[in-house]
Amino acid sequence: MRRPRTLPLMLALMACPALLQAGTSLPDPVQWSTPQPQWQGRAGQPLTVVLHAEIQPGWHLYALNEPDGGPHATEIGVAQGDAPDVVSVSEDPPVERFDPVMSRRLRFHLGQADFTLQLSLPAGTAPGPQHVHLLTRFQACSDRLCLPPRTRSVDTIVQVHAA
Repeated sequence: MRRPRTLPLMLALMACPALLQAGTSLPDPVQWSTPQPQWQGRAGQPLTVVLHAEIQPGWHLYALNEPDGGPHATEIGVAQGDAPDVVSVSEDPPVERFDPVMSRRLRFHLGQADFTLQLSLPAGTAPGPQHVHLLTRFQACSDRLCLPPRTRSVDTIVQVHAA
């Protein structure tokens, strides 16, 4: 007879009372930003934008690609209705180590990570400032606790110049 795997559930239940007793909300160990408030681009041309993640000590942020059945891999995109489309996203090289909470070898970032977005501005994009909402869905874990996946938005401006 196979025994159910209860370790992840037990770890989550042990962490929750401590958080509730302290009267605090869940930790927020990853802060997202862009290294510059405005980017320059031309209608009909590709554009590169960098999204920066600052990760608190003791926590890690999962990479863009993780195996099925593992943690939620980081996803990055642009809000629906914003001018640019995402062509590709790359990341700083993640470390690959055994994750004690997930009980498997995974890829993640420690300390900080930059994600480089290659965007495409449609040819008909009007010149001038375009507000762009960069969206990221991610999961962060410590060596004892994994937070549920969450979504954050970072607002930036793309100054569009005529083609």
